Amino acid sequence: TSGNGNMLVANMINNHPPIKIWHQTVPVTPNNDYYFSFWVTKVKPASALQVWPFINGQSIGSLILPMAAEPCDWQNFNKVWNSGNSTTANISLVGGKSAHSIAFDDIF
Repeated sequence: TSGNGNMLVANMINNHPPIKIWHQTVPVTPNNDYYFSFWVTKVKPASALQVWPFINGQSIGSLILPMAAEPCDWQNFNKVWNSGNSTTANISLVGGKSAHSIAFDDIF
């Protein structure tokens, strides 16, 4: 979103069940709060899209990009996650439900 660095662009398939678009495992310290954030946009107009972030297999919310959203109208998702007893965070971004390209940036 800053214009520097890389972003991830993925092509989604119409009527495909939700699919994991991005995944990374990172070490964490047990019983600490972590701030998780990303930016997402549709690359071209299409029907509404829902994006689900997961940590250790559990959904931590969702973000809906509405049908009226314009391409490159970046939306931010952020959430505080507590690691509990975990020593790793298996982070996934899952999307689906329509055919179009989607872009993610500034995942941290």
